[in-house]
Amino acid sequence: MSRSPAASAKKSGSGGTSGSPEAARPPYTVSAFWPMVLDWDAAYSNRAAVPDHAAIFEGWTRDAAAFRGACGDRARLDLPYGPGPRHRFDLFLPDGTPQGLIVFIHGGY
Repeated sequence: MSRSPAASAKKSGSGGTSGSPEAARPPYTVSAFWPMVLDWDAAYSNRAAVPDHAAIFEGWTRDAAAFRGACGDRARLDLPYGPGPRHRFDLFLPDGTPQGLIVFIHGGY
């Protein structure tokens, strides 16, 4: 069996910024059967795990704006699907006659 992520982090020095054993330890343990998450906030903190997350977010915002702009009148934005203020979706129509449908549902992570 391969080394656990905790052992790998300690050996490689990755997983934290301070260099202490605590910083190198991931927020979970690994067993032969199932990982045991000890700190759910840390386990789901992508911002903490990706140092340049702000630049990535800015790139997503820039790319999404460029895509919406390129779609012009084919973009139907912020369409309601329910009574709540966040019950909205965007519809992007193709250049020609639709040949099918792709639905991407993001769970709001």
